Amino acid sequence: MTPKLHRRLLFRHLGSAVGGYFLIPRVTAQQSRVRPAVKNIVFVFLSGGISQVDTFDLKVGSWTPRNFDPTPFRGVQFPRGLMPVLSQRLDDIVLVRSVRAWAEEHTLARQWLQIGRNPATPDARLSPHIGSVIASELAPQNPDAPLPAYACLNAVAGSIPGEGFLPASNAPFLVSQTKGDGLAITMHPEGKGRYTRRAALLARMETPDTRQVIETEASYQKSAQSLLFNSKIDAAFTIPPADQERYGRSAFGNACAVARNLLSSKLGPRFIQINFGDWDHHGNIYAPGALDAANPTSMARQLDSGLSNLILDLKTSGVLNDTLVLAIGEFGRTVGPLSPAQGRDHWLLQSALVAGGGIRGGRAMGSTDDTGGRMRESGWRLDREIRHEDLEATLYWALGIDWTKAIVNPALGGRYLYVPGSDRQEYAPVQDLWG
Repeated sequence: MTPKLHRRLLFRHLGSAVGGYFLIPRVTAQQSRVRPAVKNIVFVFLSGGISQVDTFDLKVGSWTPRNFDPTPFRGVQFPRGLMPVLSQRLDDIVLVRSVRAWAEEHTLARQWLQIGRNPATPDARLSPHIGSVIASELAPQNPDAPLPAYACLNAVAGSIPGEGFLPASNAPFLVSQTKGDGLAITMHPEGKGRYTRRAALLARMETPDTRQVIETEASYQKSAQSLLFNSKIDAAFTIPPADQERYGRSAFGNACAVARNLLSSKLGPRFIQINFGDWDHHGNIYAPGALDAANPTSMARQLDSGLSNLILDLKTSGVLNDTLVLAIGEFGRTVGPLSPAQGRDHWLLQSALVAGGGIRGGRAMGSTDDTGGRMRESGWRLDREIRHEDLEATLYWALGIDWTKAIVNPALGGRYLYVPGSDRQEYAPVQDLWG
């Protein structure tokens, strides 16, 4: 779509609410401007690109394994055999089937999704992660919270954009593995007493001049020290065996349980990213380790157990209404019959799963043609494909952040828009999730 046509369609449909897959009743412009009371975001990043036509936008064909058990839910087909636990949570979920990525190359698309703009453009230099922008706008959940506002679980080195040009205090709290047995970095190998004596000795050695030179680093050190021997943090990262079993006994399941604990205990994070991949199934997509309904340890079944129980537990504790959950990969996968390698290649059209935050669940938003290759209905008021910038605007808007805000990019000396193109009304929050 050309920028000119893009803008023409935007202005044409700005005042209307468009029905989705379930012929959703029209929402007035006034109603769509009511902001939900979202306080937290859980972003489940399905790195590699999950196959939408096998999961969130199921298309049944001769290629579909029988044990996927395609089951209608209010007019929508869902692979109950592949995701049996999530199928019980569909009342809380919106399946967004009209999302379109900008790029089919992994590195570019991953970066694009996480910073909300084209990484190849000059104004994207040192752009911060969406989570860092949120951290810069919103303080941790309480003044005494030991953790920062942005945490990233199962972080993969080199694939997570940092705070960019924002102050280092907005950097993510990175955890490479969530094993469920506490957080090793909060301990000292020689014990608390030995560490305390060493820290006191360092403090005595510092002169006033030295403290002034390293004032910023000292503040980071103080923050890090607050994590050491902190029983609340250790408890949040410790998953009881029964919960590990329920969440699927996987690194992803453990991360979901930790995210639940961090939010319920109000330990600081307002934006939690959980990384889970690699979904880049060019071959053998229905193999035991990939989208295999019969294997409880397959990637699909791990996603099913972890994500569904996160939604359930947040709902049970009353935190789900304050927390928006978004699960999406960087792009989709090819449609119809499998490739000669028995897999699916890269495809721009994709689907997302959204839950919580007061959305109206139990439905799909948008629809695709019989193969899933083209959008049929957008399902939202702008009547076009949803772009990653629209999702970025949605997260900011839901949290009460001015998604049209501009700040100075010190790396370039120019204006940095939270959502690029918002000054030209090119993108907008997908408010119809709440419609």
